[in-house]
Amino acid sequence: MPVITTTILGYARLGRTYSAQLTATGSMPITWFITDGNLPTGLSLNQSTGIISGTPVEGGSFTFTIVATNIVGASAPVTLTIEAGQFLAIITPSPLPNGIMNTAYTPLTFQADGLDDSFVYTWSWTAQAGSSFPPGLTLNGTTGVLSGTPTAIGTYNVNVTITGGGTSTTAPFTITVGAPPVITSAPNLGGGLSRPFSTVLQASGTQPITWAMTTEPIPSADIHLSSAGVVSWLNPVLGTYTFTVVATNVFGASVPVQFTLLITTPSIIDVSLDDGIVGVLYSHTFTAGGDAPFTWSQPSGSLPPGLSFDPETATLSGDPTLSGIYTFSIRVDNIGGYAEEEFSLTIYARPIITTMVLNSGNENVYYSQTLLANGTTPISWSILPPAGDETGLPPGTSLTGATISSTPTAQGVYKFTVQAENITGPSYADTRQFTISIGPEGAPIITTGSPLYAIRGIPYSLTLEATSDTAILWSLAGGSALPDALVLTDDVISGTPTVAGVYNFTIIAENADGSDSRIFTMIVADPPIITTTALPDGTTRTAYSATLSATGDTPISWQIMSISGSETGLPHGLNLNTNTGEIYGTPTIDGTYTFTVKATNEAGFDTAQFVVTIISVGGTFINGKEIGNLFIAGKEVSEAFVGGVRIY
Repeated sequence: MPVITTTILGYARLGRTYSAQLTATGSMPITWFITDGNLPTGLSLNQSTGIISGTPVEGGSFTFTIVATNIVGASAPVTLTIEAGQFLAIITPSPLPNGIMNTAYTPLTFQADGLDDSFVYTWSWTAQAGSSFPPGLTLNGTTGVLSGTPTAIGTYNVNVTITGGGTSTTAPFTITVGAPPVITSAPNLGGGLSRPFSTVLQASGTQPITWAMTTEPIPSADIHLSSAGVVSWLNPVLGTYTFTVVATNVFGASVPVQFTLLITTPSIIDVSLDDGIVGVLYSHTFTAGGDAPFTWSQPSGSLPPGLSFDPETATLSGDPTLSGIYTFSIRVDNIGGYAEEEFSLTIYARPIITTMVLNSGNENVYYSQTLLANGTTPISWSILPPAGDETGLPPGTSLTGATISSTPTAQGVYKFTVQAENITGPSYADTRQFTISIGPEGAPIITTGSPLYAIRGIPYSLTLEATSDTAILWSLAGGSALPDALVLTDDVISGTPTVAGVYNFTIIAENADGSDSRIFTMIVADPPIITTTALPDGTTRTAYSATLSATGDTPISWQIMSISGSETGLPHGLNLNTNTGEIYGTPTIDGTYTFTVKATNEAGFDTAQFVVTIISVGGTFINGKEIGNLFIAGKEVSEAFVGGVRIY
């Protein structure tokens, strides 16, 4: 929302034209309102521009409150005052002329009205809150002349005061200090033969910046430079071309820069790439113009996850796994040079309907439920023509956007198929069949969603919910069964599930006006249980491999817990594969090692402690590298200790 930055307004001289600009930060457009108080008679506020203007005809001190609004909301109110009368007033308009960094500022003399020749007046200035003085500029207190050489770019807000004859007045001013553009683009450009060339030149400095070519290309070529800085050539010809460019803004012109454009062979013929779809195999082979053989590479940028570039075949291929817009460059080299082009590849996600079940409804009672789907938006929704035993939507309801709504006019069970489609097209649309039961007015409607989630061995409790003005009797439909060890008591499903799996059952809610039923799916997840009871011992200098095992839902990740108590951690030279649970490597130091392993999945974790003994088979290792048998004074020894620690 806006934040009003105006803190002071200038003096309004009776009979003289007055203009003051209110300012605020925030998203445009901004609309201005006076919520309390009044402007001097003869002045008015332009609500669109924030300019207070007019010719005051009544003197006095006028205090009023302003508020600025935009699409986000309203600012905090700010109270301002305009003094009006025949008194002393600064009449120099704001903003002041711009300054150019490191260039002498054209001296500006502040002007005031209502001066009395019998008095001596002095000038002073202060920086407004949150701002500062423009470095390098000074205000002469006797003459009111602003001069100097500004040294820093910025917009500066100051208050200027004139004092004399026992009175003073203050007016706010803004001065902007800028600098001519500095061209930052590298002077060497490269393109390919017979392939349209285009690049955008860059420069620092205050926008807008206008570009111009000050010398024609040498040798003569149909190279163009737009005012926006776009260098283009529709049909490049082999050769080296030079031209000079200048960038200009409101503060002046840049130093001219000479650019060199090298048009070489080869060229990348491809101009754009086809879009891709998550989960759908993608393949594109790039082609080059010029003399073979070619060497391909992908030097910069990010490929879509799941895709890779094969430099041998110049083929980008794979199975995209994540939607988005990905930008990367492709380069081709040959004996004549190289060409490098930037490409953009959009990967879309096809829609997948995530709504599993729809609520029931009551006859003559307004119904509304919104369908949900994953995938690239926007997603369009439709009801397919009834097929087989389908009936279509309940009478009186309709699908608008993703919402099924309105007032059902007849009881019954209505079956229909919904389709979700997005930019990926009808071939990748998703469909799902739904059923809506419309019961009599006043009958309960089960609102608890499905699926339900529980964890084997963990106490579970869920209170079922339904709309009803009277008491509800809950029950399991005939033939339905809850997961092992769970029971339905009144409206609560509870217990401690003992067997993991996916279970389907039907719950009925009934009151005096009717009943509703819903098929629920409950997923009982299975936390890991490490089934490995012991690991084999190993020997130094011999490859070791042992894979841990566990029951439970996959995937299971493995890790070595932090050392605690008397534990030592894994034997030196061994590692744990966190995905497969394999302990592998070549032990380097003998000894008995104790460590704890943790197995984790989405349902929980399990830990187990193991002991592995590594037996020495001779040889000496330093920093994990064998240096041969150990000899001291020409004799082979079987053990060696350093600082009381056995090293061999």
